[in-house]
Amino acid sequence: MTHNQHHALGLANGLLSSSLCADQLTDQEWHLMLLASGLNSYCAPPTKVAMLTLRNAAAGVGYFEVAASRAGAAG
Repeated sequence: MTHNQHHALGLANGLLSSSLCADQLTDQEWHLMLLASGLNSYCAPPTKVAMLTLRNAAAGVGYFEVAASRAGAAG
């Protein structure tokens, strides 16, 4: 898993646990979250972005597809 993938997961967990507010994210972090979630809408609800990010990571799709491929190749 890359540094940015790990960072996206940390941000998603923070948003869902309310330990992080969307207003605290930089523009770069928000764009990372949108990329990881697969959404194109800048105005998407933060909880939806976070949930889709975690779902994509668990399924190894989209932004997280490379991480899943590398893990499979290493095993």
